[in-house]
Amino acid sequence: MMQSDTGTSLILVDPQIVAAYYSVVQGAEFNAEAGGYIYPCNTELPTFGMSFGDNYIALVPGDMMTFSQLTQAICFGGVQSNGGANLQVYGDVMFQTQYVVFDGGNNQLQIAPKNM
Repeated sequence: MMQSDTGTSLILVDPQIVAAYYSVVQGAEFNAEAGGYIYPCNTELPTFGMSFGDNYIALVPGDMMTFSQLTQAICFGGVQSNGGANLQVYGDVMFQTQYVVFDGGNNQLQIAPKNM
C-alpha cells in the first residue's frame, strides 16, 4: 500500500466507486505512472462517504481527501482502487476524521465523527 511521507494510508475501494468519485472532480485523471488518480491541487474535492452497518455513514470532507502532493500543481487522491480485490481498506485518510474503537474480543467496531 502506498504511504505518504507522513505515514498515512489511502482509502482503497472497488474500482467503480473510485471512478464515480473522480468523475465529478474537475481535471481528475487516472495516471498509470503515479499509480492512481491525480488532479490539479487547486481543485475542490467533494465529500466522500463510507457506509458502516445500517445506520452510519463516515464522511470525509473534500479538503481532507488529498493523499499527497506530487508536484507543486498535481495532487494524488486519497481514495484509490483496490484492484478488484473484494477488500476495502479504510486508511488514515478516513481515520483522521473519525473516532474508531476496535473491540476484538467482541468482534465489534464503534465509529463516530470527530468534530473538525
